[in-house]
Amino acid sequence: MGARKIFFPELREPKILDLSRMARKLRVTQAWLRSVAESGLVPCLNAGGRLLFVPKAVETALAALAAKPNPPQRRRKRNWKHFKSPDP
Repeated sequence: MGARKIFFPELREPKILDLSRMARKLRVTQAWLRSVAESGLVPCLNAGGRLLFVPKAVETALAALAAKPNPPQRRRKRNWKHFKSPDP
C-alpha cells in the first residue's frame, strides 16, 4: 500500500503575500491595493519598501469595509455663471 495523502489547504497557501500576488488573489490592480493599504484600510507590513500582506487579515478587513453602509454623496453645487441664457 502507498502512503496516504492528507490534504491541508491552509498549509499550501503562503502565510504572507507580496503586493503583486495579493492583488492577483483579490483580482484587483496593484495600484488600488497599494492605495487602500497606504490609507490604512487594509493591514499590511512595509518591509524595505515592499508591501506584504496576510491574506486572511486582508480578506477580513475588506469584508468589514463591504459590510459598512456607504454615506450618501454630497452633490456639487452647479456654478450657474457658466450657463448663460442667450441674448435677445
